Amino acid sequence: MKTFTALLIPTVLFFGAAAAQPGIAQAATAPSVTVSHADLNLANAADRNVLQRRLRAAVREVCGTGFGFDPRSQNAARECREQTLESIAIPVSGLFASAE
Repeated sequence: MKTFTALLIPTVLFFGAAAAQPGIAQAATAPSVTVSHADLNLANAADRNVLQRRLRAAVREVCGTGFGFDPRSQNAARECREQTLESIAIPVSGLFASAE
């Protein structure tokens, strides 16, 4: 099965008092999402676009969108998404190159 696993490490987001709760062991585990491309032919541009959409959806799942009423959390979530997409850009490019 073909999969692309990216360790998606979001930046620390401030969510008020919940961030101060005990649970350091849980916070130390960075979230990761496995995105499958077994059903895709990455030599095909349309299938590469499908994989890009899947990756963006996975990044949104991990980083979130922030709270609608809190611009700081929205900015932090946006920054997380941008940094995470940037961090997986090279591995994805390599995946595309190896498919051609």
